[in-house]
Amino acid sequence: MSNKPPATHTYFAVAVSDTFNPRAQSFGTPVHPTPKNIIWCLSGTRTFIHLDFTAIAATAVGSIELLLANAVRVCEEHVDGPGDGVIQSGRFYTSMMNGLSLELTNANNHQLTWGVAGVAIETMLDYMHSQDIYGQAIMWIYDGINVVGQGVLAYNAQGGLGFAGLGFAGP
Repeated sequence: MSNKPPATHTYFAVAVSDTFNPRAQSFGTPVHPTPKNIIWCLSGTRTFIHLDFTAIAATAVGSIELLLANAVRVCEEHVDGPGDGVIQSGRFYTSMMNGLSLELTNANNHQLTWGVAGVAIETMLDYMHSQDIYGQAIMWIYDGINVVGQGVLAYNAQGGLGFAGLGFAGP
């Protein structure tokens, strides 16, 4: 019996437990080799990601799923409400109290849209589910042939690391 959810958007209706214990969440030390140079896409989209893991999650799988699922929901609600368009600040950031954070920014003189950001985050989550690999990662977001954004999924007990903390460099 598989623990993986079906590939539908209904998975993203996530409830947060009242007994969430952020101290129980942890990442392992960087494992060498961590998966690198992963190209992943969802069928039916022009959006794909180039993903490099920097550390594998030890027990924080639930937090990663929750953070990414909620980020997808925020993007989808923006597309369904005000409509798809450029992320005005050029930066999408969300975090959890346990120090897990996700940051997406514009890249390569292009601008991220809410729709592309949502699909990129969903693609990252799809890869993690299908391969059963969760952890800190950097990604480059492609819309067709163009790199339009970059992202960091990171853990830091004092808050998000952002690009500087991971030594971000382009593909």
